[in-house]
Amino acid sequence: MKIKLLLIIALVFTLQSTFAQTKETKLEYGLAASIQSGQSEVSLPLWLKSNIQLLPSLAFFGTNDNGFEYALGLKAKKFKNERSTGLNPYSAAGLTLYQIVPKNGDSLVDIALDLGIGADYFFTKNVALGVEAQFYIASSDDLSPRFGNPGGFSFGTATQASIYIFF
Repeated sequence: MKIKLLLIIALVFTLQSTFAQTKETKLEYGLAASIQSGQSEVSLPLWLKSNIQLLPSLAFFGTNDNGFEYALGLKAKKFKNERSTGLNPYSAAGLTLYQIVPKNGDSLVDIALDLGIGADYFFTKNVALGVEAQFYIASSDDLSPRFGNPGGFSFGTATQASIYIFF
């Protein structure tokens, strides 16, 4: 719970510093949907600069008779080029908190840090498709089945495909 609070506070301070710039700039944002290893995610990409994006995200993994799962994440992407049409490679780093909320018992929290490389193809400045390859390290709750190593650390890889619409 403390880690979730710290992530939210960090996000608020990041957004506050973005809005508090002395120059009058228009914050460009969008909406993204991603599919990664069988899970779906929605994020709100924010352009901090013409080649830097911040992506807070929320993912729900569904419910069942035992409870539900969700994740809160924050990712930063640095593009090789300024935003324009065509292919634009990037590097990324992110932090995600996964929470399993059972109907009975205590919630389980897992934390994952990921590093990735990818590319987005901008059809226009407002529409893009992207793919990303990730390497992650995860710390699992003592009873969590998520990363296959309850109470320990896990290393792994993942891929992600996304579609972006910017306003």
